[in-house]
Amino acid sequence: MVPAAPPGLEGYLALHFGGPTNLLHVLAGADWELSRAAATLGSSREELVRRIRAAGFAQLLKGNV
Repeated sequence: MVPAAPPGLEGYLALHFGGPTNLLHVLAGADWELSRAAATLGSSREELVRRIRAAGFAQLLKGNV
């Protein structure tokens, strides 16, 4: 049984692209402060950076991260 998604574009994105889309939403909600976003996700800053890179968003990070 497939879980029901919320209606609209948000629901579609959550159902089909939950990982990276959710990651971007959390980052935006934390004003792109990696430590705050990591705390929201219950992970370390280093793990968040790894997830950002693994999701294909490395270009969004500053060079010194």
